[in-house]
Amino acid sequence: MRKVLLSLVCAVVLLGTATVSDANITLSISDGTTTVSASKGGLVLTKSSPAPSGTLDVTDTMNILTCPTRPCRVYFPSGIVHPALPLSTDTFIIQDVASATPAKITKFDSGASADRVSMSGIKFTARAAGKILTVIYGNGSGDLRALTSTQSASYSVSAAFSGFFRTSAGLRAGACKAGTLSTDMDEVSEACVRLSITLNATEVNGQGTAPSTTVAVPCNNAFPTVNPCGTGGLWTATTGSFTGVNDGRSISCPSSCSPVHRSTLTARFNAINDVLQLTASTHGTMSNIPDQSGGAEESALALAGEVPLNRWVTTAPSVERCRAEWKSPAIRETRNIGPNPSTIPLSTELHCGFLAQAPPEGIPLISLADTGLLPGAASTRYEASRVTFLPEPGPGQLQFKGINTLSVSYDVFVGQDTSPTDRRLEDFQYVDCFNGSVHLAIQLVDSKGVGLGELFVYLGTENNFKNKCDGFESIGADIKNNPDARVDASQLLGGLAVPCCSKFSDLQKGQIGNARVRKIAFVVSRPISPPSDPLTENYKVLFKDANVNGITAVSSLRVVTGETRVTGELSTNGVSFVITKLTGTFGLGIKKVIPSSEITIIGGKFAGSVNTNDIDPESGAQYGISLCPNGTEQNDPSLPPNTPLGICIADQAIMTLL
Repeated sequence: MRKVLLSLVCAVVLLGTATVSDANITLSISDGTTTVSASKGGLVLTKSSPAPSGTLDVTDTMNILTCPTRPCRVYFPSGIVHPALPLSTDTFIIQDVASATPAKITKFDSGASADRVSMSGIKFTARAAGKILTVIYGNGSGDLRALTSTQSASYSVSAAFSGFFRTSAGLRAGACKAGTLSTDMDEVSEACVRLSITLNATEVNGQGTAPSTTVAVPCNNAFPTVNPCGTGGLWTATTGSFTGVNDGRSISCPSSCSPVHRSTLTARFNAINDVLQLTASTHGTMSNIPDQSGGAEESALALAGEVPLNRWVTTAPSVERCRAEWKSPAIRETRNIGPNPSTIPLSTELHCGFLAQAPPEGIPLISLADTGLLPGAASTRYEASRVTFLPEPGPGQLQFKGINTLSVSYDVFVGQDTSPTDRRLEDFQYVDCFNGSVHLAIQLVDSKGVGLGELFVYLGTENNFKNKCDGFESIGADIKNNPDARVDASQLLGGLAVPCCSKFSDLQKGQIGNARVRKIAFVVSRPISPPSDPLTENYKVLFKDANVNGITAVSSLRVVTGETRVTGELSTNGVSFVITKLTGTFGLGIKKVIPSSEITIIGGKFAGSVNTNDIDPESGAQYGISLCPNGTEQNDPSLPPNTPLGICIADQAIMTLL
């Protein structure tokens, strides 16, 4: 019997305090004294926006300011429109960045990539000193099309903002520290600007430890434990320019759910005439694609207008930021069933680290066939791991024929892993690639961005290059010039489809060569060609680096380090315990889910209890007890009562009943 110890994607952020009405785009603005949440004067703060039907991408926009001419300038909180004079009680000027870029909230409802709710083109200027601006915006339930149960099992969320925060002299605002020391960013109060995202009532925390921030400035990747700028992020201490990026986390719904975004932007204005300009946008994105199928990539692509691409994105569920340290029951503990039903106390600490540069041996990319004992979304996330290159979209987007360099450095692992990164995998056996389980997936679009399908590059030596990868990793050294017919274009759409298989260089000619590259993913997955093979084997690759036209992956690869116990910032929101029967003669599988309403925080630990009568007690049987902190409180009454509600984390307490 495989021993399965558990994992997490630490996901999430500060909850806003405003209520977002159903099927509306809404906005609330506060200066710390006065809050305005209904349209007033030149301020437009709500718009009816029910979810569209069908499957096409749909965009809806709410212009925040209304004036006879653009750019628009409105005083807050009165709503008086310039050139009329403000009231003495007005504390801010809110205006369009420019005539062509009005202040607005945009809701993008994607049919197949990532939903996005953003605020853009807006400038705030202080008319009073010592004010804290709070802007809460988002959508209500029914305002975005629901995710299916497959999509909602584990989906990626991300956030970003960009702009500047300056004094009237063009220097960084006085509330912003330089960000050169960790002590410049060690508390929530140190951030001068912060964007926090709440999705489906679940906090999405960019640091994986406390519900304090998603993205904030000052930021500095030299201190990744506090306010990292994220991949592609930047903070310029002299002028107060910033781009903050949340590199993506995952949360889950127990079944289909109606996405609800709520974004909270806060900024501290020390002086009159301090200016916060969001030249681009503040963004909250939620992928419509499950993690294992590229959800993190879709979230990143949804931020393409704010964060330059030509970057690499990783989905590696074996590299998780947090784990559970069980105190009761302890790992490998035994418990007596007793003559009468007995209560077993449950108590666990939460330990989290931060992501640091990966070592030369790389990061583990894993695909599991046997995931039935992993509760919640942990099982689906382990279906595939990916490292993906995302080229910059637009008129100059990379064409397939424009791929001049394409190389991957990796090591296929075969055998039993004695020191896994994720300790729940300690007894798993890994085999060599089979039927394309290790491959490149290159997604193509036409000049208008319409999808053309994917082509696959197999990295083996047998069965049309789909099998036997171990010992032949040099295949990845120069894929563009590889002389073998190992590229499968049979899944492209329409007349582009070509029977398997072709040389890479041959496909760079003609119509396929003219297609644009949307993404290039190195994938370790279950067999894909044919996909109906029995799911009985597990695959693992140590990924070291890749190169597309000189843009390498190594700098974006991360491992977890600096792990410490989380104490004073715990919340039971979205938390559940899952008890799984691992061994025995009857009733294996998930036996009991304890929801957040039955969990408390005692002494800095998550605490609850379970009655042995509820878990099919059996002498000699082993049970796994897991902490699942990243679920949603949108429970689905149509689901069985013991359906896991979230993504569960390492480690799992293994308990044996006597």
